[in-house]
Amino acid sequence: MKSLVWKIFTKNKDGSFAKCNICKNEYRTSGNTSNLLDHCKRKHKLQLDRLRKQNDVETTSESDADDCDDPVAGPSTTVKRRKVTIKNYMTKQYVPYDKNSDRKIKLDQLLVEYVAHDLEPFRIVERKYFQRFIHELDNKYELPSRTQLKDVLLPKLYNQMKAILVKILSTVNHISITTDMWMSTANDGILTLTIHFIYDNDIKSAMLEIRKVVGHHTAEHIAKVKITIHNIFIESVLV
Repeated sequence: MKSLVWKIFTKNKDGSFAKCNICKNEYRTSGNTSNLLDHCKRKHKLQLDRLRKQNDVETTSESDADDCDDPVAGPSTTVKRRKVTIKNYMTKQYVPYDKNSDRKIKLDQLLVEYVAHDLEPFRIVERKYFQRFIHELDNKYELPSRTQLKDVLLPKLYNQMKAILVKILSTVNHISITTDMWMSTANDGILTLTIHFIYDNDIKSAMLEIRKVVGHHTAEHIAKVKITIHNIFIESVLV
């Protein structure tokens, strides 16, 4: 039986190389499909899994229309086997996305961006009706746990945004630094350090640090609060 990888790869004219139809990378066939299958498992696992499911689903029907004249057996009959379609198969059961698949990574990224930018609590992933909503949108996507959201995905997003900001600041000649303080809904004092600069003919602002202030909000006490700015930011601002 022809390997499923040939639904993802296409051979060149002499058959010595094969090109991936998805990412366009080329690989030597070496007389077998081992390296091509390995590429599919590493880079296109979602597409490969779909092809495997499609290959496993029975889509044929069988009938027997032979006439029968035996008075005991009765008139001729037609035996039909129910046709199982991919659509019917997928609506009955689903396989969650692999944690390393492109689709899972993309959805996790969008989720953490939503939580960060809209200031949603980490416990949103534990809310019953939010889970039902996400499951209805895509029943193969499993929400990350509250701990994974807080300890893995959010730090990853922070590092991504930090790298972008550092790159932008390396092109900026002048900045303005301001501090601000306010009371949170929990009556905690919050002190921030923000920079303002012109980039791409527009005024931009970026918060570099935020600290909780414990104690009386007097000028003397606030002056003692240390706001830590990472060295990478200092270098970007002062150079």
